[in-house]
Amino acid sequence: MGFLTDLLAKGRALLSARPPQGTATDAVRHDRFDAAVFDELADGLPALRRFTDELALHHDFAPDLVRDTVLQFYKADPQLRALPEMDPRCHGNHAVAEHIATSPDAQRLRAYTRHDGYGAAMAALGVSEQVREVLDSQPETAEAMQAERRAEDGRTAAEQALQACLDAASAALGDYDGEGPLTEAQQQAADALAQAATAAGQAQKESDQARQDADEARAAFAAAARKPVEQAVTDAADALTDEAELLRAWGVEPGVVQKLPYAERAALVAALRRNRIAEFRKLLGRFRLMAAGERARKVVYGRDEVIGVTLSDRLPDMVGSELAALANPHLRRSLLARLVEGQVLTYAHQGTERVGQGAIVCCVDTSGSMTIRDTAGVTREAWAKAFALALLDQARAAGRDFVAVLFSSANEQQVYRFPAGRGPIEDVLGFVETFFNGGTDFMVPLDLAAQILDEEFTVTGRKAADVVFITDDDCAVTSDWQRGFLAAKHRLGFRLFGIAVGCAVGGPLHALSDNVRSITEFADPARVADIFRMV
Repeated sequence: MGFLTDLLAKGRALLSARPPQGTATDAVRHDRFDAAVFDELADGLPALRRFTDELALHHDFAPDLVRDTVLQFYKADPQLRALPEMDPRCHGNHAVAEHIATSPDAQRLRAYTRHDGYGAAMAALGVSEQVREVLDSQPETAEAMQAERRAEDGRTAAEQALQACLDAASAALGDYDGEGPLTEAQQQAADALAQAATAAGQAQKESDQARQDADEARAAFAAAARKPVEQAVTDAADALTDEAELLRAWGVEPGVVQKLPYAERAALVAALRRNRIAEFRKLLGRFRLMAAGERARKVVYGRDEVIGVTLSDRLPDMVGSELAALANPHLRRSLLARLVEGQVLTYAHQGTERVGQGAIVCCVDTSGSMTIRDTAGVTREAWAKAFALALLDQARAAGRDFVAVLFSSANEQQVYRFPAGRGPIEDVLGFVETFFNGGTDFMVPLDLAAQILDEEFTVTGRKAADVVFITDDDCAVTSDWQRGFLAAKHRLGFRLFGIAVGCAVGGPLHALSDNVRSITEFADPARVADIFRMV
């Protein structure tokens, strides 16, 4: 009986020799709601689903890796599992998650990806692509993991066979008291158990060795992946920062962007990157910032600048020497007498008051000469359209209607309307992309502007509108037309701001305009800063 019982004890010891190990395959803790978010992202962004499927063809637990990466960027407070909780085969995924969490630019990137599915997916694709390149450059990692899986399957099969032999041997033992020879059945059970124990022991050794080799390969992969993952995080942060600045420069609100389907958002960003003035978006950003700064300046009854001293009866504006007289009983009576007569020394102020409250009509010249560049490489067209888009921001901030009139020759005009300064981004891009490349005619676009303001006056009865006319050329107008336009201008009560881009001010533009500017250096928008206060 001792021989058989020893075999039984050895078999049970072999079955209990498997070390405890984690079973989790997700390095970033998630629930079914997070899983649903990932599935929705993958369904909405085919590139993410396609990449995951391609990676899964060659690498185990690829879907877990991609999901971990996406959720780590998307979740407000992603929590990484402790390494002992992880299935050993997923230790590489855990290393990638740790590299992301400790990357220098991780927080900068998460500022753009938190609760933004598109941003999280784009960042995850970049990081996962780097991980794939590391995996592809280390085929021994995949080979070691496959060997580990085969050895683990062999060990499981051997242990199952051993368990079956243990059950058979225990049943065959029955009430045997250990005396006398074994029966034929008992001997067969003992032989089978001995063979199963030997096979299980060998399978365990092979499995342990394969796991050790796989652990070494995963450690090498984790070390090799650190720099590429950190670089991918930095690249993704730079890309999303650039995208955010691009959208901000074009006045696209973040809340609007996040609601767009992924395909539409990608198409919008691509369109903003390749439109006619895309290379001059910094100029556009400067114009927008300048307009916002000028709007922030408070103008109260024209008192934003002290220009000197005058005589008046304005008590709050008295200079310090006059105020000091109030403390002297002998001078106080004289001061009060001069105050009644309006002969007290006071500060004189001046300022610009905003009077435009109606629509803003911006006429932009798109003749062939508008493609000329200045010494800084900025085209006249880019300057004009960047300025017009800043005026659109101005109109949006004040809730004023904005109309863009693009013109060239007498038969070439295009009108874009933005009620209360708002409209679809497609119209903004259409305005930017429109370029006739023809001649220059003043009369038709100005008649269009007057007609638009006449329609507004008919509907709302509101005057005090502004027309901004941007051109790089001079154009002859007939005297009859000029008289008719000035009459309409007086009747509708609008102001005309003329801006000569790259040319001298003169002729009809000077005669028709209330305020005129000549711009020679297009890279410097400061020459027209005051227009943002007046319009």
